[in-house]
Amino acid sequence: MNTEKTHSSRKGQQQGIAKRWFLAAGTGLAMASLPVAAHAAGATGGGDYGIHVGYMKAAEAEDGDVLIGGHIEARLAPALGIQAAVDYNGSETYPLASVDSPAVEVRTIPVTLSARLYLPVVSGFSPFLAAGGGWYNVVYDFPQQFEALGFDDETVSTFGWHLGLGGKWRMADRVSIYGEGRYTFLDPDKKLGDDVQQEIGELDYDRSNIIAGLSLEF
Repeated sequence: MNTEKTHSSRKGQQQGIAKRWFLAAGTGLAMASLPVAAHAAGATGGGDYGIHVGYMKAAEAEDGDVLIGGHIEARLAPALGIQAAVDYNGSETYPLASVDSPAVEVRTIPVTLSARLYLPVVSGFSPFLAAGGGWYNVVYDFPQQFEALGFDDETVSTFGWHLGLGGKWRMADRVSIYGEGRYTFLDPDKKLGDDVQQEIGELDYDRSNIIAGLSLEF
């Protein structure tokens, strides 16, 4: 019985590793091909690149923090764009009910790919719907009190999906800005064991983002 359970657990770990490698390779390949797609899209609308800032907060975090990042988008058609982005999300704190100690701090570094469906309304302004996925490096920073419990700072990589709604404004001939509200579904794998680890693993890491970006078009 224990042998079957061990075999099943080992098989599940192997499948999880294979899935992560597949998703990472797919995201990396998509980002690497984006400049080529942007060049090919020149006849249908080109694209843009730029920087963005925002605010994000996870569902069970005590408070949120700022995010900063860069992006590049290819307009494959007048109503369709593909955006790749790399962000740095500041620290969020997660209080734990089972221990009397400072909260756990969590930072995320996502690499995302989004499809945008634009709906032209008036000249120079287009609202859009966005959907996509990304690879998230989740960094856990445990307080010193946790060292006695055997905790070390840890980085976990996981995949997450997101949905968004926003609008893009053309400010000048080659300058545009955009605003987007986004919700990310994130479930990082955590080693589970004692009560504290179980509680950390069961926290809700889904998050809401508000983003504003400045872009130069090509």
